[in-house]
Amino acid sequence: MDSYVCKIATREELVARWDDLIKNHPGDDSWKGYKEGTLKYFDDGTAIFYLGFLNGKAIAETCAHIDPNFQGATYVEGIASESRAYLNAFRCDKEFEGKGYFSQLYYHMEDDLRKRGFTSVSLGVEPCEIRNIQIYFHLGFTNYITTAIDQYLPKNKGDKPIEVYVNYYYKDLWEMDAIIFDLDGTLWDVTKSTYDSANNIALKFGLKAISKEIICKGFGTNKEESAKLYFPDLPLEESVKIMDEISNHNINNLMRNGGNVYPNVKEVLTMLKEKYNLYIVSNTSRMSYIEAFLNCSNTKELFNDYIAASGQNLLKYEAIQKIVIDNKIQNAVYVGDTFRDKDAAKKANIGFIHAKYGFDNMLEAKYSISCIEELPKLMEKIGTKI
Repeated sequence: MDSYVCKIATREELVARWDDLIKNHPGDDSWKGYKEGTLKYFDDGTAIFYLGFLNGKAIAETCAHIDPNFQGATYVEGIASESRAYLNAFRCDKEFEGKGYFSQLYYHMEDDLRKRGFTSVSLGVEPCEIRNIQIYFHLGFTNYITTAIDQYLPKNKGDKPIEVYVNYYYKDLWEMDAIIFDLDGTLWDVTKSTYDSANNIALKFGLKAISKEIICKGFGTNKEESAKLYFPDLPLEESVKIMDEISNHNINNLMRNGGNVYPNVKEVLTMLKEKYNLYIVSNTSRMSYIEAFLNCSNTKELFNDYIAASGQNLLKYEAIQKIVIDNKIQNAVYVGDTFRDKDAAKKANIGFIHAKYGFDNMLEAKYSISCIEELPKLMEKIGTKI
């Protein structure tokens, strides 16, 4: 399995990264000049450099200038202060673009800056860079500072610097503004309905009965993983089709009869809604499964958005990231009950709260609740990002 790690770079790691960049841009002296500038800022302690390592190799980077007097090459006012860091040098190797690696690195940097006491961050972008502008707006950089001329190093040493117009924006690093919930084992327990549906369909196909233990292990997995658990002796393609029938049967049953919503869920969610935006990310393949919960718990109006990860061919952490980006969430926590939920929150670079009353009460986590009624007080105690 690929291992991706985001961290603050050492000088040695920076040198190695820049040597690779220079090697990949032969004949372009600007990269050598930028390397010198990078190492100067590092040695001065006026900037922090962050690297993302995939299987031990740096593939993404970014930089935060933390000198309150930083004004860039052309002395732009307002882009840095005692409480505002200026961000630049956003890069991800071409082959890894669009796969979430840079997003993880960015949120790692933002989290670190927040812990250091920064309350806002800024960046610059050329007006012609439409795609980058869209990405930065999604990240929350919507507050305009100014437009100024910046200077880029020339490809050929000795030539004049290249002057370009740059628009500067900032965003605030908010306190916690969103809670994202897992569904099964966190907001309701539909073991009985799922058990009955699975065995009704198994009987229809002449297959052996599925135990409640297997049913419980299947919660939180995607459709293919559940199919392997339920029907380990069948070809995957066949077992996935049977899973679709089980899902249809189960959802119809839940729509008609409701599910076992945990006590006081609506009351707690109503209380939390006064301060936070609420979301659901479930590994289910059907949005109608989530809607069955919303209907029987009468909580649809309390949630801003929800997503069925398997239905969009997303891993759970990718679905969490999609919710964060699509809804311009500044600072979120994920509430779930299994190690898969904890792992997804970590990969999405948001905090995690363990619902100990769910399917995995032995999981170790920094924050946990024994019932959903404990969540408002815990959120009040946490205050900002975990």
